[in-house]
Amino acid sequence: MPGSHFEVMGQLNPAPDLHIIQVKEMTLPIALVKPPLSTSNELGSSSVVHKSRKCFALTLTMKIYTKPPEKVSNKVSSITSGRRLVVNAMISSQGFHLPSVEIFECNEIHSMNADHFTSWIKKTCNMLRTDLENIFPFQGSEQKICLVLDNALWHNKQTEFSRIPSRSWNKAQVYDWLTKHNVPYFDQYSKAELIELSRANAPPKQYITDEVAAEFDIEILRLPIKHCMLNPIEIAWGGMKNFIRDQNTTFKLEEVRTLVSNWLAACDETAATGVFHHVQKYEETFKKADHFIETIELTLVDDADDDTADDDAIDDDDSDAASDDDELKLGIGEEEDEDN
Repeated sequence: MPGSHFEVMGQLNPAPDLHIIQVKEMTLPIALVKPPLSTSNELGSSSVVHKSRKCFALTLTMKIYTKPPEKVSNKVSSITSGRRLVVNAMISSQGFHLPSVEIFECNEIHSMNADHFTSWIKKTCNMLRTDLENIFPFQGSEQKICLVLDNALWHNKQTEFSRIPSRSWNKAQVYDWLTKHNVPYFDQYSKAELIELSRANAPPKQYITDEVAAEFDIEILRLPIKHCMLNPIEIAWGGMKNFIRDQNTTFKLEEVRTLVSNWLAACDETAATGVFHHVQKYEETFKKADHFIETIELTLVDDADDDTADDDAIDDDDSDAASDDDELKLGIGEEEDEDN
């Protein structure tokens, strides 16, 4: 509408004379044009829309194959073949959160780890909370934000308090853990017994990313294991890889980095909404399957009854077999008596 203010977030030139620009509407402190809706209705509508905001955060590690260097003594350097790009990004139904996107180069040895991901999550949570406070000066701190993660190792690093001893620990370390958690033990216990004791008294799991996000009043929700189809950003990564595969002509790392940035900037609200709708279809399928199982659950035969019936049948068979053996033995004895 007239009087709107937009900020350019990114641009993409996929073909000659074709320019795509991603813009974001900004809220001005002073309204230049009176909105068509009343103030009360507009604030109420905005409050409902931003009441619950979910962003799917995920890391993507792409191995970039560059053109191999010239052979020297029939050997090819493996440094270039191991170069990778790591992309940290979050997506919502409005598109990628471009200010928090991180792209950096690594190799097979130095790649993504829990410390780096935790640092990125902390900066990102700060950005998200600050953005909402700027949009809603009086209600920004009350807006709910939820980050959805998968089960990558660097997403689920536990705190030192909730981490339980493993078999790689020595007895002194296990003693120290039991003492800190106020678990009584005897010095005569073996290492295996101490580990079993610690597992029996294990505290609830606590993750470092959860504590970092809680500092900004942001909730962390984890997807079920091996359910990548419920993660919209996985579908988005597939589209980005196809785009890079088609556009990558020089096999240079910097060009791939540029292609990644351009694709993320060009992923607008329409494309992001389509990704989320695709995931919702899987959710509906799972809901129907759960409803079907609950419907027929009462008609299913109890496994315990089957086991009992099988045991009874086996006992009867054993009894019949024993009777036959007795009769057989008795018959042999009679024949022997007759012979005698």
